[in-house]
Amino acid sequence: SLSGLDLYGDILFVSAYNCIWTLDVSNPLQPEQISIFSPLEPLDAAISGKYAFIADNGITVADISNLANPEIIQKTQIPGRRLQISGNLLFSMDSDNVYITDISSPAAIKQIGYFANPGKALFTTSSGRSIPQNTYFNDIAASGQYLYIASGVYGMRVLDVSDPANPRE
Repeated sequence: SLSGLDLYGDILFVSAYNCIWTLDVSNPLQPEQISIFSPLEPLDAAISGKYAFIADNGITVADISNLANPEIIQKTQIPGRRLQISGNLLFSMDSDNVYITDISSPAAIKQIGYFANPGKALFTTSSGRSIPQNTYFNDIAASGQYLYIASGVYGMRVLDVSDPANPRE
């Protein structure tokens, strides 16, 4: 099953159950497979220059300068199932947290910030009864100094990450 996509120019990175496919999609009606890369269990990938950052039981960094033969250069324990890159920052998230990682040196990435899910929201039924609902993080998008978080019944959260060590809502 497919779990993530990232398009970098005419190259599509497809995260699947146990591999990442790289496809040349310069002709969208006839994509051509370039390679199949098998990290552990990729959930998502984000591309920056000649590096792929892969969510697979931690963040794995691969040198993709040779797309036919990607090479793993680092494996970390930094959690994440969805990834976004903005400049030299990689944002990764799990259900409850966002992790901010400096990727300016891809062979030695380092987590520098963190934002914890503040908890539950109250959902009010049509009868007026309030029911606690989990506000799991579902997805993220980054743009400039802002990180947008899809947060279940809570809706959307917006973080100012201009100081990545201290993100604030």
